[in-house]
Amino acid sequence: MKVQFISILTALSLSGCIVVSNKPNASSAKAYASNVIDFKPSENAKRIETRGQVICEPSKPCTELTFDWKQQSNNLFRVHTNLFDRKSFDIKQVIFTLDGQTYPYTTLTQTNTRSVNNSDLINSSNYIDVPMNFVVMFDQSKSIDIAVVTDQGAITHSILKDGHASFAYQTFKSGYQQFKQK
Repeated sequence: MKVQFISILTALSLSGCIVVSNKPNASSAKAYASNVIDFKPSENAKRIETRGQVICEPSKPCTELTFDWKQQSNNLFRVHTNLFDRKSFDIKQVIFTLDGQTYPYTTLTQTNTRSVNNSDLINSSNYIDVPMNFVVMFDQSKSIDIAVVTDQGAITHSILKDGHASFAYQTFKSGYQQFKQK
C-alpha cells in the first residue's frame, strides 16, 4: 500500500512538470516577427544578407534567393541561388524577368551541393553578381519572375506577381532600404 501511494504521488508530481506550458507570449512573438525581415547592421558587420523563398509551386524544386549587401570591389552585388530537392542540380544560369524585360546572368563557379540535415533533400547552390542598376530596377519592378537554368532544364517561379510579394522580395526590400540609408 505504501509503495502504491509513493508511486501515485511520484506520477502526479512528474505529470505536473510535463504539462507546464512554455508558450511564447504575444509580445515576444511580435518582436520575433518584426525582426525576421528588418535588420539593423552595425558598423563593424562583415557580411549582411537577406534571404527568402520565391513563390513556390508544389511540383517544382523551391528556389531560395540570398542578396549579399556587401558591395563587391567591382560595384557588383552577389546573389546566391539555392534549390532544395531530392535530387541535385547543376545551376548554370539565372534569368530574371523584370516587367517583361529579361536579364540573364551566368553563374560564376561550379554548383555546390550538400545534404540537408535530417531530411532527404539536397541543397544545390551557386551565385551570380549583379550591377547596382539591376538592384534599383529589381526594387522598382511591378512583376518579377526567375528562371534557374540547370543541367535538367529551367526551373521557373515568380518573385513578385499581381501584387503578391514572395518572402525573397520582402527581405530584399528591407535590405535595400537599409543599404540606401548607409
